Amino acid sequence: MAKKKTKKTKTKSSKKATKKKKIVKEKSKRGRPPKKEEDQPKPKIKKLSGCHDIFGEDNEYWHYFLKKIFGLVEDYGFERIRTPIVENKTLFSRCLDCNVVSVGKGKALRPDITLGIARSYLSQEIQETKKFYYLGPAFNFSNTKDLNEFYEVGLEVIGSDQPIIDAELISLAYNIFDSLKFDVCIQISNLGCRRGRRRYMKKLKAYFEPKKRWLCKTCKKDLATNPLNLFHCEHEDCQEIVKDAPQLVDNLCDDCKKHFIGVLEALDEIDVSYRVDPLLVEGANYNMQTVFEFCLNNDEGEKIVLGRGGRHNNLLEDLGSEEEVPATGWSINIGSLVKYAKKYHIRTYGPRSPKIFLAQVGQKAAQRALSLFKELREKGNLPAKNFAKRGLKEQLQEAKKIGVDLTLILGEKETKDETIIIRNMETGNQETVDQAKLMKELDKKL
Repeated sequence: MAKKKTKKTKTKSSKKATKKKKIVKEKSKRGRPPKKEEDQPKPKIKKLSGCHDIFGEDNEYWHYFLKKIFGLVEDYGFERIRTPIVENKTLFSRCLDCNVVSVGKGKALRPDITLGIARSYLSQEIQETKKFYYLGPAFNFSNTKDLNEFYEVGLEVIGSDQPIIDAELISLAYNIFDSLKFDVCIQISNLGCRRGRRRYMKKLKAYFEPKKRWLCKTCKKDLATNPLNLFHCEHEDCQEIVKDAPQLVDNLCDDCKKHFIGVLEALDEIDVSYRVDPLLVEGANYNMQTVFEFCLNNDEGEKIVLGRGGRHNNLLEDLGSEEEVPATGWSINIGSLVKYAKKYHIRTYGPRSPKIFLAQVGQKAAQRALSLFKELREKGNLPAKNFAKRGLKEQLQEAKKIGVDLTLILGEKETKDETIIIRNMETGNQETVDQAKLMKELDKKL
């Protein structure tokens, strides 16, 4: 009889040995053991959509714009104010018709900086006219309901209802744009006071109601809520109807008409050109009387609004003031300035061109170079440097790339001897001088 073949069963020990062999093979194939879960690289944290990192060329524009703007507004007697980014949600819901970014129960990121300044004025119980300027981020939701971060610089005058104040603000903005080499046109109008606007709204509705059936769906809705929106409809039938509608500037009360004429006369006196736009009804919900926009002139004929402003005499009363406190102001979007400066090649800042590069080799030399950098800066000879680079060759390459005239070289020997090497970057010639005589030598060579 033939012997039956018996099936060998693997013991636990043999299974373990086989498993070890597999692991050894895997190690040999990869050269290292497989990574554990905690050793895996962590996913990168991405920037929030709608928010901005500002550096490089953009930062150069920012630096130049703000330096110019702050210098001018301080010459006009404005003082800086900083208000919180997070405020009571009621502050915004009471005065604005927009969706705010909530950050907790009853709190929201500011969509508007003016409201925070008005709240601060009331909180501090200020009783005099104040002239503020501000810079900061604000947040809202875009049309696609994404978070949108934007930076505003602006002015606010609280406590004066004089037309000359409106003219001063417009003139100052015009001077700012001119100094930044932006060719702007000023469009101006008057929204009237609340009582006068209510009368005008009734007149406007009476005009549009008989023509309602020819309006588009959006305009039919706006007619019930805000008839002023009809002036900006792009539908051809609506535009045909709107062109004969009564205009707000022709229906001002006597006080508003007098105020508006005062603003225009003041602008004429200081030779600031403007265009009265009867259809200028956009802007913040709380604006009344004088409103204006700063639009960038361009060959495409596109309407590019760089900033806008207006008077808001009832704003503080809406926020709890016992009486009317007049106020007016404007804001400019810094991001828009940078965007259109780049698009239309408005070169407003010159490249920084230091004439000296400070190179160092060795720890002691780097320490001495740090103090020497301070000395050179205080003497008006601000040098370029890069302490992150240790090798002399790569530092000289950077100095050549920047285009400096001279490179100062500090090594361990020079640090010990209290000397320094001055290298002419054009000829390559070098000379060693005492550190005590460095400033005199630089004055001769530069």
